[in-house]
Amino acid sequence: MHLSKPQLVMLARLVVSALLLWVLATKIGDNWTEAIPHPTSHTFLWLAGALVLTGIGVLLAAVRWATVLHALHLHPPYRQLVSLYFAGQFMGNVLPSTIGGDALRVSRLSKDNGEGPTTFASVVLERLTGWLVLPVITLIGLAVNPGLRELGKASAIAWMKSGVFTKASTWADGYMPCR
Repeated sequence: MHLSKPQLVMLARLVVSALLLWVLATKIGDNWTEAIPHPTSHTFLWLAGALVLTGIGVLLAAVRWATVLHALHLHPPYRQLVSLYFAGQFMGNVLPSTIGGDALRVSRLSKDNGEGPTTFASVVLERLTGWLVLPVITLIGLAVNPGLRELGKASAIAWMKSGVFTKASTWADGYMPCR
């Protein structure tokens, strides 16, 4: 029996997945009661909420990526970007690196549009815009949750870093060449 390349890739994925599940199961050992929460309606509500919020986050990230691509005069279908983003999320969680998912997004989209350097730039810019939003989210969290402001040194560091990064990003915005 001769397997085609796609069949071999699928077989390799299944083997790697099974291996990773085996490693996970051996690490948990006899502590399954601690690893898996007691199934209650609250547990399933939290899991469903997490799944919904993760999906919304991916949809919004795909909108951000589409916006960057449109600014670079590339107009792939939004559905394709969502699919690539989910595939990239999967690869980012499976591969032992932080760029595996981004590499997948670049390689697959550039194969479709023939614009490798522009596609690469779009992923880098999309990641940077997401990274620049994090300090703003931190500042909002610190402002609305009083408990976060009472953590001593950790709170002071969070305020300082978020303030510095937010100020730096607004300062750099004034020097962006593409306005």
